[in-house]
Amino acid sequence: MNKFIKISLGLLISLFFLFITFRSFQFHSLYETVQHVQYKWILPGLGIYFVAYILRSLRWSLLLSPLEFVHPVLLLPIIFFGFFLNTILPARAGEFARAVTLSKNSNIPASSCLGSIAIERLTDLIGLLTLILLSSHLFPAGRLSPWKTITAVAIGFSIVGFLLFLFQKKGEELEKKYTGLLAKLIQLCRKLTRGFTALKSPVKMATVAMISILLWLTETSALMIISNAFQLNLTFLQSAAVIIGLAVGVMIPAAPGYVGTFEFFGQQILVMLGFPPDSSLAFIVVFHFFQMIFITIAGLLSFLALSLANRDKTLVPEPQTT
Repeated sequence: MNKFIKISLGLLISLFFLFITFRSFQFHSLYETVQHVQYKWILPGLGIYFVAYILRSLRWSLLLSPLEFVHPVLLLPIIFFGFFLNTILPARAGEFARAVTLSKNSNIPASSCLGSIAIERLTDLIGLLTLILLSSHLFPAGRLSPWKTITAVAIGFSIVGFLLFLFQKKGEELEKKYTGLLAKLIQLCRKLTRGFTALKSPVKMATVAMISILLWLTETSALMIISNAFQLNLTFLQSAAVIIGLAVGVMIPAAPGYVGTFEFFGQQILVMLGFPPDSSLAFIVVFHFFQMIFITIAGLLSFLALSLANRDKTLVPEPQTT
């Protein structure tokens, strides 16, 4: 599937979800929601979101540590920059940008950086599983199964474990055995699975899992606080349920910024929890707007910081040999 088809498909998916979400929406509800926002809750909520990104940088640093220690302070602007690009570019281009940017600022190959990001996504399932276990009783029976999620996480880690064993233990042997394109593909897989090496340490993986859980609990707390600005006053468990819905929405390939899928799944969860459809959608739309503003500002500032840091490196003269 070429790039044009991927972009077109993402736009069509977003348009579809936008249509089914807004087809009966009373837009005066959005105006009323904006008019009555209590902004005193927005800044504390976004501050807690910032803490969640600090936890992301700590987790990534830990995942990279078997390859090279990269300080979380360096990783934080790279994460913000990558998330910002995900809001303006299709096909999650920000993930690849993160890998390339980190590779330029470290001695880790971009492919291995990308492998560590893949592990991030997998460990995110542990945090989501925690939220599902906490909030599953809020949903009608059969609508959200913790055991299905546990099974999916177990299968995911089993596949990663198998790939790690295959390409790290047998990769060199396989690479010598084959030639041409297949050998290059095996070599690429070996580099990718280098990003999985943190899995070899039970202590590191347990720490990563705990950080992932704390990260998602932090994001849940941020949403709970921001909901007060819209007079929804969600409980922590209700906020956890909404976070699950939003996570499902951003997993679906769509237009940049997850437009459409974010709104649809966020509204559906709130309606399941007993909130009116129009006020639920108005809240999700405005919440998405504030989230995008936060990521855009943080991403642009991070891009500026990374650009200045790389420029300073080029200004340092190379040591001359005599």
